[in-house]
Amino acid sequence: MKEVVTSAHGTGGKSSFDLVQKIFKRHLAGPLLSPDDAASFPTPLSVGGEAATGVESLLVTTDTHVVDPIIFPGGDIGKLAITGVVNDLLTRGGRPQFLSLGFVLEEGLPLSSLSQIVASLAKEMNRHEIQLLCADTKVVTAREGKAGLMIASTLFGEPINPNNPNSQVGGCSTSAVAMSGPQVGDHLILTGPLGSHGLAVLQARETLPFQSTISSDCASLFPLLAPLLYENAKINYMRDPTRGGLAGILHELALQFKISFELDESSLPAQPAVRAGLELLGLDLLEVANEGVMLLFVPEAESAAVVERLRMHPLGQAAVVVGKVRPSRPASAVQAPLVMVTALGGRRVVPWPEALNLPRIC
Repeated sequence: MKEVVTSAHGTGGKSSFDLVQKIFKRHLAGPLLSPDDAASFPTPLSVGGEAATGVESLLVTTDTHVVDPIIFPGGDIGKLAITGVVNDLLTRGGRPQFLSLGFVLEEGLPLSSLSQIVASLAKEMNRHEIQLLCADTKVVTAREGKAGLMIASTLFGEPINPNNPNSQVGGCSTSAVAMSGPQVGDHLILTGPLGSHGLAVLQARETLPFQSTISSDCASLFPLLAPLLYENAKINYMRDPTRGGLAGILHELALQFKISFELDESSLPAQPAVRAGLELLGLDLLEVANEGVMLLFVPEAESAAVVERLRMHPLGQAAVVVGKVRPSRPASAVQAPLVMVTALGGRRVVPWPEALNLPRIC
């Protein structure tokens, strides 16, 4: 039977991972390709000599946004196109600076909706003083008679220089934030509640009969986390659990770093309305996309101080330790790199998300 692309390939689960490995990496892998959400590359003037700008390397990330509906409680595709790449660049300790945009518009899209979305995008850019370098627009036939749009955004920035206040206001840095990657024994810290974005988009799309309207957590986490990076807080690694949710990210990292994870079910943060809505729909909190949450890997001895620091900011008031990094499991358990300690004290394997019925979510 002929294999084709399916919606499962876009969920951020195992099918997405396999698609990247078997097709994209097979043909496009190169020495600078990063397995993370952002990549570092040398500036042209730094090769073979000192960079004239004082920055030896730059950071870049790219993302394509296809959310449906394009406007939802708590945000829209324009806001998402900026907060998404700002958060991705932040995972490598990057300060956002320069942007490239690509718009694919579907015929029939109201110009008033387009104007609202572009204004929202510009507002997020201005918050971070991001400068637009270039952009392109294409128009295509609407699919299924429902006109929308897609936005591709590529963000460049320089590494944050710890303990250098000048770098916060445009100064150059030569000493970037150093993140070693997840280490065995690290605590897993979530900066906020899970599940809000995925359920908000689903409710807006399907007009679900909930008593309350769920709002997306869509937000830039730079104001929350940049101060910790400037202060050189001990953070070994960061990832934002977007498509595939927390479970999808941890399964990817287990393969990448040859480690495993243990989560504490009773510690997982979620708004009561979100938790109840997901349970009603039979959806797993660990698999739903988030757009305003970061996962931090912090040494156990430092985790309490980091959580306390996060809770001082409005975006981090629900920050909590949710688990631990464990050594890689034996070969007989290689398919179970993620285990949950349940509220009753038992243990269950958390599978890699495969096909979550939430297309066009971020």
